[in-house]
Amino acid sequence: MASLNLSINGPSIKSSYQSVVNASAPPAGSSSTYGQWVLLSVQAPLASAFQDSGNKESVLKVQSTGDGELEELIEDFSEGRIQFAFVKVKDPNTGLPKYALIAWCGAGVPERTKGYFTSHLNAVSKVLHGYHVQITARTEADLEPTNILKKVADASGANYTAGGSAPLRAKGPPPAVKSKPVFAASSGATISFNPIIAARNASLRQKTGDDGWGEDAPPVSRSEIQKVQSAYKPTRVNMDELRNQKQAPSRFNGTSTADDRPSDIVGGGYKPVGKVDIAAIRAAAREKKDDRPTPVKGAYEPVGKVDISAIRSKAQKPSERRS
Repeated sequence: MASLNLSINGPSIKSSYQSVVNASAPPAGSSSTYGQWVLLSVQAPLASAFQDSGNKESVLKVQSTGDGELEELIEDFSEGRIQFAFVKVKDPNTGLPKYALIAWCGAGVPERTKGYFTSHLNAVSKVLHGYHVQITARTEADLEPTNILKKVADASGANYTAGGSAPLRAKGPPPAVKSKPVFAASSGATISFNPIIAARNASLRQKTGDDGWGEDAPPVSRSEIQKVQSAYKPTRVNMDELRNQKQAPSRFNGTSTADDRPSDIVGGGYKPVGKVDIAAIRAAAREKKDDRPTPVKGAYEPVGKVDISAIRSKAQKPSERRS
């Protein structure tokens, strides 16, 4: 039921829609709630216990058409259906004809079907195009004729008559203009006294004193600002004296001998080889006996070319040889 079929009853829907658009003006003396309409309803597919109805389409059909008071149209709305009405009414502000699309989803519609109400509305709005206001109704209060005309009047955005430019004025005296109250400040005005705040301030003054310090604050010994000597002291360095000092021999500059080395230094195990004589190494390798084990010959011997005819002759029985 995810999609809505508009083609099965397409001709009847189109003709009913055109009849509302081309309807004549309301008769003289008709009330403000007079209108012409076409009411469409969504017909759900027939569900079967042996078939999956999830892929079936709903069908839009014409339920009724008519003209008269809008209360007659409201009586045709059902609590268990999704219905759409295309209505032609007179604008209360301008007196000109206006079109309204009413989309109705009753409270008795199954929850699964309510989920497709928005998609059905988008499809129907493309067929019933040209309306001035769209009304989504879910309760009976939304279908009241006065509420429908009010939404049509609000959507027009103008408050002029059809024959002239004079605005419609409400009868009665004009509303009173609201103004802000003016308060005149007098010289004898006093600030309201709050005993809680006064008691709190008095307790703070008793604890801290008038100067804002507590009872354990040190006594004030100076009445004016005194200059304090800086704690920074520069260090003077005699460079000539440092240059004339005799430097002790270092164990890392290569000038110290083996006897001067401290006893806590552990020598490494690496010793440089020096220049390598490649020719002597090769000569020693040639003179050295080969100590590798002697390879053991395997028992496998290749057969060579096989004489198939000789093998066949040996395989013959003695009786066959005699014959």
